[in-house]
Amino acid sequence: MESNGQASKPIWNTEANWFRPKPFPSQDLAAAYLARSFVLNCAAGVQRLYWYAWDNRAVQVATTQPDNQALTPAGRAYATVYQWLVGARMDSCQQDANQTLVCQLNRDGSLQWIVWNPDGMRPFDIPVAWHIAMVTPLLNDSYAPTSTVLTIGPSPVLLTPSPAH
Repeated sequence: MESNGQASKPIWNTEANWFRPKPFPSQDLAAAYLARSFVLNCAAGVQRLYWYAWDNRAVQVATTQPDNQALTPAGRAYATVYQWLVGARMDSCQQDANQTLVCQLNRDGSLQWIVWNPDGMRPFDIPVAWHIAMVTPLLNDSYAPTSTVLTIGPSPVLLTPSPAH
């Protein structure tokens, strides 16, 4: 956009979802895909991302149950990743040699990290300098880590330091 004199214009992704080649093997993986879509679009500088067909049963990553009221895991993931991203600035998003993605958020000077590995379950060594006090999985309750090694997988996890850091 910059090379075409359009750098001041916002970038919007007006239609995201998953249609083919086949459905996800589980609703949890569909939820992980939705969350990763929002995180990676944010990291790429996309200012708005619209999830296509919130209540359309024909898409592979539907966010509501057939009653169009109750949320699927993907709908819950949307709510969670919204809380993670809104009000934060994405500082960086890098993939390491093990294909683990580490995205750094800055929320009013306090750093947080979203981590996942799209290829499956892997150990992740939490850097000691991060002083992580809370681990928030995408679809489960937050907990205090008991180790500096965290098992991560395709579903993003938010790492939050203690308030003093």
